[in-house]
Amino acid sequence: EIMKPSTPHLGTGEIDEGFYSRQLYVLGHEAMHRMGTAEVLIAGMKGLGVEIAKNVILSGVKSVTVQDEGQAEWSDLSSQKGLTSSYSTASDNRSLKDLQNVVVLTDSSLDDQKRFGDFCHERGIRFIVADTRGLCGQLFCDFGEEFEVLDRDGEMPATLMIDRITKVPTPDADLLLNLVKELNSDSKLEELDEAAVRSFSYTARGDLAPMNAFFGGIAAQEVIKACSGKFTPLQQWLYFDALECLPEDGGCLEESSFSSVRTRYDAQIRVFGSEFQQKLLMQKYFLVGAGAIGCELLKNFALIGLGAGEEGHITVTDMDYIERSNLNRQFLFRSKDIGKPKSEVAAKAVARMNPQINITAHQNRLDPDSEGVYDYSFFMGLDGVAAALDNVEARVYLDKRCVLYQKPMLEGGTLGSKGHTLVVVPHLTESYGPAKTSSGNGIPLCTLKNFPHRIEHTLQWARDQFEGLFKQTPENVNHFLRDPKFIERTLAHGDAEALEILGGVWSSLQETGAGGQRPQSWEDCVSWARCKWETLYNNDICQLLHCFPPAEVTASGLPFWSGTKRCPHPLRFDPNNTTHMEFVMAAANLYGQIYGIKGRRDVAAIRKTLEKVQVPAFSPKSSVKIHLTDKEMEEDRKKEADDTGKLASGAFDSFPPLNVIAPHPRLLSVSSADKARLAELKGKLSSLNGSGQMYPVDFEKVGRWVQ
Repeated sequence: EIMKPSTPHLGTGEIDEGFYSRQLYVLGHEAMHRMGTAEVLIAGMKGLGVEIAKNVILSGVKSVTVQDEGQAEWSDLSSQKGLTSSYSTASDNRSLKDLQNVVVLTDSSLDDQKRFGDFCHERGIRFIVADTRGLCGQLFCDFGEEFEVLDRDGEMPATLMIDRITKVPTPDADLLLNLVKELNSDSKLEELDEAAVRSFSYTARGDLAPMNAFFGGIAAQEVIKACSGKFTPLQQWLYFDALECLPEDGGCLEESSFSSVRTRYDAQIRVFGSEFQQKLLMQKYFLVGAGAIGCELLKNFALIGLGAGEEGHITVTDMDYIERSNLNRQFLFRSKDIGKPKSEVAAKAVARMNPQINITAHQNRLDPDSEGVYDYSFFMGLDGVAAALDNVEARVYLDKRCVLYQKPMLEGGTLGSKGHTLVVVPHLTESYGPAKTSSGNGIPLCTLKNFPHRIEHTLQWARDQFEGLFKQTPENVNHFLRDPKFIERTLAHGDAEALEILGGVWSSLQETGAGGQRPQSWEDCVSWARCKWETLYNNDICQLLHCFPPAEVTASGLPFWSGTKRCPHPLRFDPNNTTHMEFVMAAANLYGQIYGIKGRRDVAAIRKTLEKVQVPAFSPKSSVKIHLTDKEMEEDRKKEADDTGKLASGAFDSFPPLNVIAPHPRLLSVSSADKARLAELKGKLSSLNGSGQMYPVDFEKVGRWVQ
């Protein structure tokens, strides 16, 4: 059966950038265009074949043909998300109709693999074999003698860790072991791992959703490589097993524990046994995040029966709503779901896969504000937690909660074609925590802000600017409006950070006419964007050059601006410069978004508005101190923290207006005047009326606001 993907395929030559935005970041336009002309045949529609088909269809190929001559069985329900019990006796016959660019064989015999492999090799058809048997699996790729890799830089996804699998006894083990010994006599191995052979024989009749998910992902990645020429293909065999999950003591259960009982979990019981299956059914789990990884986890949870017993339960929370760009990789969602809560739609989708599953959907952000919901009683009622989050801060917070309540946490993430998984068991394994999040290769803050010398520095600087302006500050405002103790908590971080945060909150809530930066119209947003351009690309540079002139020399007589210190040059705004105008348009749209003001993309109208904008004159200040190193900055910060001197009378008279954007507080020392300014901010914030919710923008979702 030839399946035309319901996703916007690329055969017309036009790429739907809204739909494929994340994939475009990884593959690029040329590779995506090549995929749009590819036709793929997938033979075998058991669990692994369905996983591969799902992934390949979402990737944007022209067409997918699926073929299968088998009958659907009860045991298929444990790994095949596309079946329900009503299909258990239906024919699943498929016919091959067209010659394809890529052929994938699953659930196939060795004879078929050889026969079709030779056929495809002779005709230049890219050929992939994928198969799983219980806890073991294999993958083989033959892309022909003339296949060209157009971009060889890519890494294979990380392996999946599976825990607690019961060993299965079977009388076939001795027969298989004898066969392997005979084969080994022809091509002698130094040492035959008899235990591995027996373990394989015990579990080979099983069909496990997690193993299929793992091999389905890798096989689909090989299909993408075959279609796009992007990344180096597998060379040439991959064997993977999770036999280490079997009991270490070698103990065996009764054979009756692994017999078929005509349930949807039969193929899993063949590996784990009925006792272990009952434990899965009774589990109570908390899943945080229902995005790409969250959807995959929920699908696997439903197939293995996690929380599907009378006492079992799954709670999933995600505060996000479905967007069009999600549909390319979050397969539980459809076009009709756009605008709906991710957690609710995902929960309903997996309930259709497995009607026995007990699942509750929440829309709460996981942070201190939700501790009234996810409290001691909630966590103590759990057996485990799964994290499918997209930011480090949330992972660290969840990790701390799991350590506090002594609950195991399963954590995973992806970045392009790379991925990681982590199992955290409190007091047994290392937690996610700060040790995992800190990097020895981090960019020093002073280098990032004042002395960048590599392209990575400029990219990180831009990302930090975005996060501070359009995400962190709006989130701080919302926390301030909801949390009566926000000011108290902020002051605990130190004066420098408190001054930055509270100053941003006040100016964001106060209207421009009253000294703040809260816009009332689209024109105000354009004015803010123009002034922000002047601050970043002229004023800050002029201040830096005032402190360190181009001809500055060090104490040793060497030029200050040398080596990794590159002398900057202030820019002059030009409304006819495309880059300058694109910055203003993007910044104005984003600024309007966080305040709920509808944006515009009419360059002519923006240019006309700019004619009326009054940009404040700037004069460099000699009192500003710019640190050369992070160590110097920390020493000054500590010194100021220990300073208990009293403020001079009349200090408030010399304060600059709050809407003047000064150099980043973390780069400057905290002066006595700053302490007085902080005291003033506390008083002004306490008198605000408590209205003015803002709408933070995530960097990964910014495309639709600036295009």
